[in-house]
Amino acid sequence: MQTLLQGNKNIRIGQACNVITFHNPIKMAEDIALLDQLSKGRVEVGIGRGIYGREAINLNIEADMKDQAKNFRLFEGKL
Repeated sequence: MQTLLQGNKNIRIGQACNVITFHNPIKMAEDIALLDQLSKGRVEVGIGRGIYGREAINLNIEADMKDQAKNFRLFEGKL
């Protein structure tokens, strides 16, 4: 990746979506910030909450597989 970034000054780095409920939001922000620094500001980030209730309970024990409204509020709190 380093060679690719050095050889092209216009290329961007990104991914479709990080499901934030799978990750510690602080650790994820640190990792993204580090990559952004190393790439000189060329990182693009997508963040989502996932589609299934079970995704919400991976990080937050307060999540409820059957209460999507509650899970959305928890997701907003992570942002």
